[in-house]
Amino acid sequence: MDINLSKPLQTFYNPNAVIPTLLIETGVTLGRSAVAYKRGGRIEASERFVEQGTSAVVWLWGVQFLKKIGEKIGKNIPPKDKNINAFKSANVLISTFIATFFIGFILPKINHKITNKLLKKQNQNIEKATLRPLTLEEYKNKTKGKNLSFTSSFVNSLANLIENNATARLLITDTGVIAGRYKNARNKYEKIENLFRDISSIYFYLFSTKHFVTLFNKLTKSVDIDPRALEVLKEKLKDTIGRGISKKDLIEKKNSLIDNELLKDNKNVSKFFDLMINKTKQDNITLENVDKIIKSTNNKNFLFYILSTGISIFALAYLIPKIQYFITEKLTHKNKFPGTEKY
Repeated sequence: MDINLSKPLQTFYNPNAVIPTLLIETGVTLGRSAVAYKRGGRIEASERFVEQGTSAVVWLWGVQFLKKIGEKIGKNIPPKDKNINAFKSANVLISTFIATFFIGFILPKINHKITNKLLKKQNQNIEKATLRPLTLEEYKNKTKGKNLSFTSSFVNSLANLIENNATARLLITDTGVIAGRYKNARNKYEKIENLFRDISSIYFYLFSTKHFVTLFNKLTKSVDIDPRALEVLKEKLKDTIGRGISKKDLIEKKNSLIDNELLKDNKNVSKFFDLMINKTKQDNITLENVDKIIKSTNNKNFLFYILSTGISIFALAYLIPKIQYFITEKLTHKNKFPGTEKY
């Protein structure tokens, strides 16, 4: 069966694509909630689900929604009364600030109120249960062990960075989120848990997937390359190769072939070119050879991105919470959720 995963692979090279982030956030939300349930039951699982799920929704769609509101407001301002670039920068920064402030400072308070209500209901049920005699099974279980200038170049540069660089955007906003969650933690042990979890998560949210893809490509002697760059290269090769060309002649034309706006800035295009030469066993290279190598490279990279995303989810959803709980247990000598310790 001829499988070409070029189209779905493109989403992993698009910094504004929702699907890769949605995959990670869904896995992390469900995974952390499940791990939390094992330690702290429904209460801790509820907190993790609300915190993680709401944060994901705000980052994926909330910031864009806020920006659209800002754009509508901007349309009502006469052109002569506003600086277009300054307004766009202000809109990006304000939208990002509102989202960061909500996740870091407002959401924890909402979460704590939900927990308080659940605990109050739980305690009422416990009180009711104590008014009747224990069953034999219950007995057995019980006896077991202002003046802001938006026209400055710094503000415009910062807004541009937040708008166009996903890594920078998350690093900047994560700083505010970490500070907010630390401030709103209910005791020092919850502060320690939040700090460890949020800081250690940064690497697996932003960098680990790409690093593992690079590693898998090195191990398999393949190349991590955007499939759109390969399509451009393929189009340029059509005229050069024709019905076939010798390796020697193709190598001589390498520099002219990759001297293209879409190709020259991609260092991996040169690596792929060398890979294509080395993978072709016969001296004569045809378009059929090129097409097979491109498909093979795309399919490998799709598999590597799925596998690497899975590794990142595992670290975020299971490994980090387990280490986080281990640290708390060593500090408190209790395997309990520190957020509800006072109850």
